[in-house]
Amino acid sequence: MVEHRHPTEKPHPQPWFYVAVGIILTVITAIEVAVFYLDIAGSLMMPILIGLSVIKFWMVVAFFMHLKYDHKLFTVFFYWRANFGGRGCAGSNSVVPEF
Repeated sequence: MVEHRHPTEKPHPQPWFYVAVGIILTVITAIEVAVFYLDIAGSLMMPILIGLSVIKFWMVVAFFMHLKYDHKLFTVFFYWRANFGGRGCAGSNSVVPEF
């Protein structure tokens, strides 16, 4: 079967690449769990956990959702909407009282 690609489309990586990305995500998750259980001040722990979560989010979106290999317009739309969604969630935390 002949494979037709759009001129700007990049070829997808081999299966071993996805396994490697999965291993990296597992390692980052293990680091997150370790950071949570270590006795780290809250002012230092939260930026570390948020940073690791952002890295994992980017990796999942870029590789498993194939945005890295699609047209750049799809990537712009996705991150534009995610940005507004994140801002909405962050803003709602300041409105809801703590229990």
